[in-house]
Amino acid sequence: MDLHRLTGPSASMCAARDDRQLVADLPAGTHYFAVREGEYIFVVFRAG
Repeated sequence: MDLHRLTGPSASMCAARDDRQLVADLPAGTHYFAVREGEYIFVVFRAG
């Protein structure tokens, strides 16, 4: 699997990448992610 956090709606706007897990504190708003290859479960949750 290939997981990307993007700063905008384009693959060239990659801010972080990993093959298993990304952890980030994100402010309220719109966020872009891309998940490529294989089977996966994509989970986003609000903490606190």
